[in-house]
Amino acid sequence: LKLQFLYLIGHLHTAARVCKYTRRGPMPIRYAAVFDGNQRVAEYPPGAFPNLAEICQKLADKESAINKYNRAKLSDSDNGVDVCYLATGKGPIISCVSTQDVAIRISFDMLSRIESKCRGDSGTWAAPAQTLKNEVAYANDPANDLAQNVRGQISEIQDIMMDNMDKMLDRQDKLEGMVEQSDALANEGQKFQKKAKTLKRKMCLQHAKTTAMMVCVGLVLIMIVLFIVCKPNFSDCS
Repeated sequence: LKLQFLYLIGHLHTAARVCKYTRRGPMPIRYAAVFDGNQRVAEYPPGAFPNLAEICQKLADKESAINKYNRAKLSDSDNGVDVCYLATGKGPIISCVSTQDVAIRISFDMLSRIESKCRGDSGTWAAPAQTLKNEVAYANDPANDLAQNVRGQISEIQDIMMDNMDKMLDRQDKLEGMVEQSDALANEGQKFQKKAKTLKRKMCLQHAKTTAMMVCVGLVLIMIVLFIVCKPNFSDCS
């Protein structure tokens, strides 16, 4: 049972790798070749694209006759590809053919790596076929595109910053709303205080009027009682 489980896991792992390779679709860099002068030393994939190999061979024939450093990109609209090549002027000529959506820096970075790896200090070629295969696979892997990865990270940071700015603006709006409410409450408090002072003044005035009226009424009552008891001329009270 354990062996069957391990066998199943192995199949699932293989299937996952196949699916991952399938999702990548066609290789952006379709063909690459290394020439020593006008003699092709290696190509990848070997024998798969004879028309692309012919294009690179013509470039090698042309550049080997010039015998000087040169790097350029040529567009082949008929085949929908770009051809980039690097000629050192000392023999090695490395070229590659890619789809037209591939950034030129990817192609020339790959050509520079191939040239430096294939050409040793002694001036002899070092496993150009294997180097081509490895470098084409490396260049076709999006995970190795450092510039694109940096742009993706910058874009992610921008999204985070924009989200933080939105949160800050939302918080600022809430703070402004709270400040407005606080100002409104302060204004209402001031109005209430003014009304309270006005009401207190009115109550004090009303109390004073009431007291004065009660005093007046008391005096009148006293006068009436005196008039009744003592008569108007106060003869009975003398």
